[in-house]
Amino acid sequence: MEQGSNSSQNKQKIDTTLKLGLPQFHREHSSPELIPKPKPKSKGPKVVPGRVCEFCGCTETPTWRRGPSGPNTLCNRCGLRYMRNQKKAKNAEA
Repeated sequence: MEQGSNSSQNKQKIDTTLKLGLPQFHREHSSPELIPKPKPKSKGPKVVPGRVCEFCGCTETPTWRRGPSGPNTLCNRCGLRYMRNQKKAKNAEA
């Protein structure tokens, strides 16, 4: 029985942890043309000269939406309200 306990003591421990290295190493050893640059995201509302929401009159909105007069005629808030009311009207008819 001593041989069995001896053999378990002689086994080498294997490191099974994942080593990714430091980010600095990866930056220094990677070519810049392979790393795509992220596009900057617009944080503020879009201001389009001459565009005014048909319902509330605002000129700044994250996105312009379709209204009863066509595309890009309502601000985001009014456009969402308009679409919700259109769905309610359709459901009431059915």
